[in-house]
Amino acid sequence: TDHAEGPQILWCNEAARELVGLPRDKLVGSTLHLFESPDADRSIVEAVIDAKRSAREVRFEIHGGNDNGDPIWIELDVRPLSDASGAVAHVVLFLRDVSGTRALEARLERGRGLADSVPGALFQAYYGDDGSFLHPHLSAGVESLFGVSLADIRADNTTILRGMDRDDLKTWRRQTKPLLATGGTFDLTYRYRHPQRGVIHVRTVARADRGEGGGTWNAYCSDVTEGVKREADLRAAKEDAATTMAIPSGSSLMSGPSTVDQQPRPVGNPLPRPCRLP
Repeated sequence: TDHAEGPQILWCNEAARELVGLPRDKLVGSTLHLFESPDADRSIVEAVIDAKRSAREVRFEIHGGNDNGDPIWIELDVRPLSDASGAVAHVVLFLRDVSGTRALEARLERGRGLADSVPGALFQAYYGDDGSFLHPHLSAGVESLFGVSLADIRADNTTILRGMDRDDLKTWRRQTKPLLATGGTFDLTYRYRHPQRGVIHVRTVARADRGEGGGTWNAYCSDVTEGVKREADLRAAKEDAATTMAIPSGSSLMSGPSTVDQQPRPVGNPLPRPCRLP
């Protein structure tokens, strides 16, 4: 209700008292200046006055600390109450602790920053059973790895698939389709036609998590073109070595005159001949 020093608290329940960490006798009779915070989206006092004047609901968050000094985020839902004549007589504040949500958002934001610094590409994709599709997250590495903008990928989920080798795309679909229904992991290296670099080799390691109404892919992609090329060169070198060492049927590795029917040679040093003294 109105008070000379601002909106005054007339009543609070036990949940509100526990949330703000103050005794009831300190809350009831106090004005809302008690909850003013420099980190709030807006002034509580102004929000209550606006809600009463406009007869409209107002919602915002405040940040402060409870009686233990622990940081806390509180969502305030300010709703005007009208009397029998239709005039706004009181304003009710519904409080909800959103500290956990704020902390989770902060961790996700830090995670996105870390993901963008990881070599390669991290992405998350959701496939709905109704055919819907979206990318909740794409790291900056996706753009450089595949040579297409993040906006294009979000707008058309087939952008990357269209660049894949046709045979590799068939393998991709054959492996991923059952996993979207059951969940699981897969690891595939495939050829991809990069718009600027030509054909490269990409390795994707992904996990499918099955949820209600669809499945979510969490994947890591990396450019393994150099590694594939080194493996191919190594295989070629081994094949060349094997061809060089092959012995045609009926041939011999020995050279020089035939040893057939040769007399056996003495083994060891010959005995010295006797000599006559003068």
